[in-house]
Amino acid sequence: MTGNIAFAGFTAPKLLWVKENEPENYKRINKVMLPKDYVAYKLTGTHSCDYSDASGMLLLDVANKKWSKEMCDICEVKMEWMPKLYESYEVIGKVKADTGLDLPNCVVTAGAGDNAAAAVGTGIVGDGSCNVSLGTSGTVFIAKQKHAVDDKNALHAFAHADGA
Repeated sequence: MTGNIAFAGFTAPKLLWVKENEPENYKRINKVMLPKDYVAYKLTGTHSCDYSDASGMLLLDVANKKWSKEMCDICEVKMEWMPKLYESYEVIGKVKADTGLDLPNCVVTAGAGDNAAAAVGTGIVGDGSCNVSLGTSGTVFIAKQKHAVDDKNALHAFAHADGA
């Protein structure tokens, strides 16, 4: 359902760690968001996340592009904690006046996960195009128009910033 192997670096395992090791902090949770989404929240007041980054939280039904009630229940994450989902290119709001920034007409989009943003930036959009990124980590990013997972669950299947 999530399209991904459970890794400790994803959000759901981190929340479970907080629940087990810092129960008082866990009880204080009101919203779950990724770092870029926190910046967007402070700028716009919109609690949002794009599908590409949400794919790495282990709480998203990637094929149906919605939060998975089943995964949230398993991880004891309340659905009301989860942000509204957007395509990467969708406008989530305008910069608020109370930010101290004089940008009344500046719109903010949902953004994208790092690999999805890099893929779009290098022209990896549409079915079958591929990007290989080698650096601190290595990533092979293959764009597909239709959601697919491999039989052995050895590959990640994230939503792409191009809307696919």
